[in-house]
Amino acid sequence: RTDLTSSQVGTKLRTDDKVAQGFGVGRMTVQRFIRLTELIPPILQMVDEGKIALTPAVELSFLKKDEQENLFATMESEEATPSLSQAQRMKNLSQSGRLDMDMIFSIMTE
Repeated sequence: RTDLTSSQVGTKLRTDDKVAQGFGVGRMTVQRFIRLTELIPPILQMVDEGKIALTPAVELSFLKKDEQENLFATMESEEATPSLSQAQRMKNLSQSGRLDMDMIFSIMTE
C-alpha cells in the first residue's frame, strides 16, 4: 500500500472539518480561532474579554510579536482598540516591513 493517508471508505474529512462539526461551527471559524494562538497573551485576553472582535484579532495575529507589543502599549495609552480596517492596514504594513511604533500610533489615533 502506498497511500497510507487515504480513507478506506467514503470521503476523508480534514481535522478542522471534524472539529467544526463537533462544535457546530464552520471550518473557517475553527481556522480563525487557531490563528488567534499567534497573538501575545495581553491581546488574546482582550479578545477573550470581548474588547477586540474576532475578525480584527485574526488580522492582528499576523503582526510580529514586537509589533503586537507596540500595538498593545498604544491601545493601553490611547484607550482604544483597532477596527477591522485599522487592523488590516497594520497587517499590510507589517508584511511590507513598514510598520513601526509611529505608524501604529498614527493608525490608532485617527
